[in-house]
Amino acid sequence: MPSFLRHAQLLVLAACLLACGPGGSDPVLQQVPDQIVAVNQELVIVLNAADEDGDEVFYSFESTVPDIYSRASLNRLPIGVGEFRWTPEARDVGDWFFDFVASDGERNDTITIMVRVRSAVGGNSAPRFVHPQGSGTTLDLSVTDCLALNVEVVDGDSAEVELGQADPLIEGATLDQLTGLTAQWNFCPTKQQIEADDRYTLLLSADDGDNPVALHPYLIVLRSPLKEDCPGDPPVIVHSAADISSLTSIRISAQISDDKGLKQEPLLYYSATQPSEPPDLSQMIQVTMQPADGTLASASFTATIPNPVVSMPVGSSKDIYYVIVANDDDDAEGSCDHLTQLPADGASFQMKVTNPGGAGNAALCEPCTADVQCGGAADHCVNVGPASESFCLRSCSGSCPSGYTCSTSSLLSVDGASSTQCVPVSQDCSNPQGSQCVDDTFENNDSRGEAHANPLLPANQSHSLVSCPATSGVGDDEDWFEIFVPQDSQITINLSGGNQSDLDLALYRGDGSFLTSSASLSSVESITRCLTQGFYF
Repeated sequence: MPSFLRHAQLLVLAACLLACGPGGSDPVLQQVPDQIVAVNQELVIVLNAADEDGDEVFYSFESTVPDIYSRASLNRLPIGVGEFRWTPEARDVGDWFFDFVASDGERNDTITIMVRVRSAVGGNSAPRFVHPQGSGTTLDLSVTDCLALNVEVVDGDSAEVELGQADPLIEGATLDQLTGLTAQWNFCPTKQQIEADDRYTLLLSADDGDNPVALHPYLIVLRSPLKEDCPGDPPVIVHSAADISSLTSIRISAQISDDKGLKQEPLLYYSATQPSEPPDLSQMIQVTMQPADGTLASASFTATIPNPVVSMPVGSSKDIYYVIVANDDDDAEGSCDHLTQLPADGASFQMKVTNPGGAGNAALCEPCTADVQCGGAADHCVNVGPASESFCLRSCSGSCPSGYTCSTSSLLSVDGASSTQCVPVSQDCSNPQGSQCVDDTFENNDSRGEAHANPLLPANQSHSLVSCPATSGVGDDEDWFEIFVPQDSQITINLSGGNQSDLDLALYRGDGSFLTSSASLSSVESITRCLTQGFYF
């Protein structure tokens, strides 16, 4: 699957400020604080100016950042504010000054801010999430209606950080900070949310004021009670457990198929202690399985989990318990679908992992948790990216491979070792070459509110659209479009996205309530629906 540059958003909201002073004829631009951003992390600044005369205000900027005008944008949104967007590259590391200007055509107001761009590699002083563990969890709606998550970070030089939720937000979810480093996240999905989707990505954020905001993606899966006697056949999972002797991350693969195709990626749940029978999935760590090869109807899927013995003495062993879950979408208009959980007898798979000694020899930019996994004594496991994930790098003792360059200074590894390392030119292990993904002209439309402020999507024609991946696989880039149905009609919406990714299609009423969706593991989706006159999304 091709890789593209992935973006995280750092959003600075500026509230409306009324102009004051004699005459009130000058535009007044609200102050914006200095910013800290990491390489490959998108900086978004919303500029807000008021003019007592009611004159239309326009925005511009100046900076000495090389090539900044070809790499950054400042657009006036329909609501009258200016929106500045810039994704720094590795060459931009350092402190830069920006002048932002608001003008009514005759008079100007200027503010100056400093933007500090930090490397996305080796940021060990940034906050790091320790809870919630894994990449997600499941809310079984047949057991409980709400989900509460404990949130905790560690920070080597800060006793207090600001914990929060980053965009796109899950409507109705709340986060209450309890101490300087802990919080609780709560979510009680509404009927509308349950009908609209069964997967929501929570994006937790931690800001210590000294480093770029740390992000932690966490997939929330909603499991509704299954209906009986649904048409079609359930997914088939083929897998057998096997013990392994290794220092690298553990990969668990399964062949999974369905007569009409899977709805979404299968999930693997694992635990270091033996689960109950049947397993309580909410007490296990959830991982999304990724397709390795195959088709929508049958493919090999792999889950990658941390090695539990990598930091233990040579010869040590530890058991891992796990189950695999897959669901289909046989009832496209309703919820009469199938779910397969393996093992099917209410037990769980068990595998023994043993530390063989030696070196792990993990590949460049392969996930890691310890230096010993990365090969030679000078090859280290280093934090890379805003999600504080760790990847294997290589010593600069030899030449760095294509797409990599020697770090300008020594990097601190997760085990405390320090040396120069071959790092991706892009400082992004998912995209070492720094390939660019350019959004379409409908941006910004990442929410229903933004889409409502944009022009309507014309009917009876094709549109060339782009959905760029989120930073480090964090969250989704939802693109919203508003349409108008002039009279009671049957409408058809077709989406054809090729093989580069998995795109889904959904239709909502004008008030945001869910109508129907087409979601599969392909990027070819279609919706046909009879609608009354009105606006829809």
